[in-house]
Amino acid sequence: GWSDFKRGIRALLAYPDHSDVFTVADGAETLALLALSRVSAHSLGVPVLRVSPGPLGQTLNRHLALRAIQTATETGATWVRLDDAYVTPELEAALAELCFFRIGSRFVRCVVRAAGTLGEVLPRFSQLMGAHADEAAVIGSEIARLRNEPQRLAAELERVFWPVKILGAGVPSFGTPIHPKWAQHFFDEGIARQELFGADPLLALNREHVYYRAANRCGLVAPARILWYVTKDGNFDGSMAIRACSRLVGIDVGRPKDLFRRYQRLGVYLWQNVYDTAGGSIDTNIMALRFV
Repeated sequence: GWSDFKRGIRALLAYPDHSDVFTVADGAETLALLALSRVSAHSLGVPVLRVSPGPLGQTLNRHLALRAIQTATETGATWVRLDDAYVTPELEAALAELCFFRIGSRFVRCVVRAAGTLGEVLPRFSQLMGAHADEAAVIGSEIARLRNEPQRLAAELERVFWPVKILGAGVPSFGTPIHPKWAQHFFDEGIARQELFGADPLLALNREHVYYRAANRCGLVAPARILWYVTKDGNFDGSMAIRACSRLVGIDVGRPKDLFRRYQRLGVYLWQNVYDTAGGSIDTNIMALRFV
């Protein structure tokens, strides 16, 4: 009941060395609550992840689950375990999208912070499997399924066990220039803080985006990695550097109006920006890069 829930939150707040409690608010309205608990050096618990119904609901579910994974990555934890028994269908869909495994009544995500060849990284998975039998079966089946296709296996490992990066297995990487005014909306909180109004909240919380560019493919294929090079701008610190790595999941070439209509829900671009990308012509093909 409500009293038990409040008691659980107070218990988390009483031990700030081991737990953090966050709220997401829009003015006076609380939209979401996230609690993280450091269960051990290798495990991060998520005792509470609750999101109010509303237009931002699904986006917030994904964002907060991803925030838990990011926190595990930053603190060196290998496992993220959702301990909240109240899981809505929207949250379950977000967890599946972010590659949490359902094991019994619990959702678990394995985090592998490593970069190396398959030969160097796969032993890391063997070590993980030795400690958690249930998780081991799931991870082992994922690896066995694609063991004879190194490139697909590498791409799948990067998707399922982010932030791991598999080198030398043929996963292509492409450098893509991006202006700071777009980077702040897609991935760069540091740049967003330098702007008076900052990033658009819906886009900054979103996990999937689209980026428009000229239709010259330059060898682009998907799946692949995009290394974002933030171009020079004297108004922003942190430009002229590679600031992020995204996973390219789709490439679409077409007329500006068709692409804008198809991807408007994902883009920070206004029609005028897309029109400018096409050089002021509605008949010139441009490229939409879909990335997460």
